[in-house]
Amino acid sequence: MDASGESYGWRNKVREIFGMDSRSLAVFRVGLGVLLICDLIKRSFTLREHYTEDGILPARAVLENEIVLPIFQAYFSVPSPWGQYALFVLAGLLAVALLLGFHTRLVTVVSFVLLLSLQRRNSLVCHTGDTLLTIVLFWAMFLPLGESFSLDRLRRPRVPRRPEPWLTVPTACFLLQLIVFYFSAGALKHQKELWRSGEAVPLFFRLEEYVTPIGAFLADYPGIGRFVTYFTLFAECIVPFLLLIPWQTQRIRLGVVFLLWCFHLGIQLSIYIGILEIISIFAVATLLPTMFWDELLPRVPVPRALARTWSRLGAALRRRYEGRRP
Repeated sequence: MDASGESYGWRNKVREIFGMDSRSLAVFRVGLGVLLICDLIKRSFTLREHYTEDGILPARAVLENEIVLPIFQAYFSVPSPWGQYALFVLAGLLAVALLLGFHTRLVTVVSFVLLLSLQRRNSLVCHTGDTLLTIVLFWAMFLPLGESFSLDRLRRPRVPRRPEPWLTVPTACFLLQLIVFYFSAGALKHQKELWRSGEAVPLFFRLEEYVTPIGAFLADYPGIGRFVTYFTLFAECIVPFLLLIPWQTQRIRLGVVFLLWCFHLGIQLSIYIGILEIISIFAVATLLPTMFWDELLPRVPVPRALARTWSRLGAALRRRYEGRRP
């Protein structure tokens, strides 16, 4: 192989490792939209108590003790409950637009500003899941989320879909961000004797405020809890680094994605810790390799009625937007 061919091969390998398929990013985009809507609905139940001047934390008290940039003070400027409800509705509409991929970049940026403003308005009711949601939404502003399965795609002139993964600085940074997030979580757990001894998850199974019915059932089997404890350390400290292996990259990546999905889904079904696990599932979806979409997914049998409905819907949307083009 000559020098030019070797250089081309390495460029392809870098793209394979640090690039992201636009269809995988579309799954991430839809998940973000759903998560933002669910987050707003949950917070709306305690809107008066947590986000108005009549609640437990007036805006003045926050601004006196924290530095909040003016761009993130939207929820500080409308003290009345109705004003806050209006902002919630606006944020919800933007989340729906993000889900559909309509003016994706713009609505992602505004959604990030409103989300951070909402969290800064009362950080006392935020947790690790809220922090992770903010981080992934920040990177989402720079990712090409509207390139597939979106209204933005229909609004643009029809061009062939990009066959190779998108490789940009943000895609590489987002991958490294995920690796750092997992490793940091695992390293912090490894410092605790409760995790090193294998008793952490069995303890969670006995805590009523965290355990689900499935977790309560598993509490009678401490061996399973210890296995899950050690598997958590393995999944967080070791598995993410497999994403950087330059050999059989797509196959290894596909295995890592499904392993992490099973890990997060298992935790979500047995221990309730908010939206952290669901956010992680959608964030990991960005790593689905091209072979998943081109080789594996087409083999999945789809009912003919569903396929016809999907095809007709796509054709109707294309006709609608093609008719609007000059």
